[in-house]
Amino acid sequence: MFLGSRVDDALSLYYRRILEHREWLELDQVKDAYRELWSAELEAQEQELGVDWQDIHQHAAFELGLQALELTFEQLVPKLGEPLAVQRRVEFALAPGLVEWTVVCYLDLETRGCGLTGEEIQRVVDYKVKTNPINQPKADRDSQASLYLAGRWLEGQAVFRIRRYSTVTYPGQGFTRRVLLFRAAFRPRHGLPSGTVLDLDLAAVHQPGFRPFLVRGEVSAYWTVYDGVYEPVEVADCYLRRIRFGSGKALGTTRMYAGNLALFFEFCVASGRSLRRAALEFDRFAHYLAVTPTERRGRGQGQLRSPERVNHILGSVRELYREAVARGQLDGDVLRAQFSVERGFRLPVGVVEGQQMTLHERPRHRLREAKRGRPPTVSFEQFAALMGACRTWRDRSILALLGRAGLRCGEAVTLRMSDVHLAESSLEVGCSEPGPHLHVRAREDLDGGATKSRDPRIVPADDLVVFCLDQYLLERACVPEAAGCDRLLVNLASAYRGDGMTPDRLGALLDSLSRRAGLEQRVTPHRLRHRFASELEAAGAGLVLIQQLLGHRRIASSQVYVQPGAAALRAAVERASGRTRMIADAVLEEKASGGAG
Repeated sequence: MFLGSRVDDALSLYYRRILEHREWLELDQVKDAYRELWSAELEAQEQELGVDWQDIHQHAAFELGLQALELTFEQLVPKLGEPLAVQRRVEFALAPGLVEWTVVCYLDLETRGCGLTGEEIQRVVDYKVKTNPINQPKADRDSQASLYLAGRWLEGQAVFRIRRYSTVTYPGQGFTRRVLLFRAAFRPRHGLPSGTVLDLDLAAVHQPGFRPFLVRGEVSAYWTVYDGVYEPVEVADCYLRRIRFGSGKALGTTRMYAGNLALFFEFCVASGRSLRRAALEFDRFAHYLAVTPTERRGRGQGQLRSPERVNHILGSVRELYREAVARGQLDGDVLRAQFSVERGFRLPVGVVEGQQMTLHERPRHRLREAKRGRPPTVSFEQFAALMGACRTWRDRSILALLGRAGLRCGEAVTLRMSDVHLAESSLEVGCSEPGPHLHVRAREDLDGGATKSRDPRIVPADDLVVFCLDQYLLERACVPEAAGCDRLLVNLASAYRGDGMTPDRLGALLDSLSRRAGLEQRVTPHRLRHRFASELEAAGAGLVLIQQLLGHRRIASSQVYVQPGAAALRAAVERASGRTRMIADAVLEEKASGGAG
């Protein structure tokens, strides 16, 4: 019950006597102190709970504590050396400016000894951590709401390698996971001897089983990479935190990058390559990606990766190397192995003379990609079958928002009630836009929903969208749990009834609808969006209109929808062959008339 705390206090007393009085206690004296602490704790428990405890020597936990003290004095204390500090308070932040991610630590013991080379090194024992947030059951059981890591010490490792422990609480999901947050910074370069080559050997400090992991705070979150024992990979964590909070990348972007980097780290450890060697032999990783099937669960499992997917993974790893070189964790020669610098001319429009020579870098490892064709879409019959398979108006509204308004999955789940204007005039709510419409605004929710575009746009709503949403709002009003949620799309059943839908939940819903509709291929949210764009193109909408309605920043992203389809190509061939037949018939008729004359 309180075994760890009493052993910890007895050891703290031993080292405090050394620091304050230069007095080394014997093991029996430390055991006596441990016994007194245990007796005091029992008396406090008796007064608080009204329980008459038995003699302390009859407690198995008490005897276990004595054995722990004996083992500590036999194996650990002789190796630690002189104490430097006991119960020292340490405070650090996961990201600058995020107060809610500030972690308060209590370092029970820090000592200084000598390593194998005679160099003085510092060691740490029993690293306690208090965190924000902490779940309520933990706070009820432990008044300090702290984690006690009994029996952990880092023998022979310098302070910059201290592991920092904490908890990550998932709000509303009822569980807390203890994880390693991150390692401290690597040794600075100026402290290394001249001629030393900077390198990172993942196999020396990490276990296989790398995976992406979500670190969530109260107002923000990002994805990072952990190994098989939930230790973060520092070089990846620094990079992913920088692009998330320093460059403003979306949460989903860090999730995808984290998955790509986890795959690369697994390759490095399995093949025995350090990060530097993996960069110099980057073609091996590119070949591995091209010839090995996808192992992760989900769509595409067991299939080979496309050249586009391989290039995306390689691009993520190249950016990781940029970050590592910029931070001084790797030498710059790894970038020379990744990129080739070429010379070229930059010619702005209208410039004839005074051309400027520019240098630009080009990836040395990149697979050839096929020309991007017209994206797959959903036919009218398939869309009608999906509508018929729906059981609620919410499901029909989702199909309408994706297939008739062209919203992305993240845009649909982040819609708020205030974004939906179904009346002919919205002047009463302060909106001057005429007719029924939707406001798509830049948002990002911690459960994964996020808009891809940072630019807000207004999407007109047709009759089907208005009718489905009107019926769904009546359906939503019958869910009391949804009264306090401002999101448009909420869960109507399950344990999360009344909570906002997530992109994963929406994707699972479309999978279920595809099966119930009897469709051979799974319909994805983006295929429904492609259907909306294809309908616009077939109706004669110009490229600029398609770009505005879809929310594309670059018009090149909309050009794929104006590519001729199979029917248009066949019609063109038939027109050409018909014209050829007409010419041939005319020639034959002319010859026939000439012969008759």
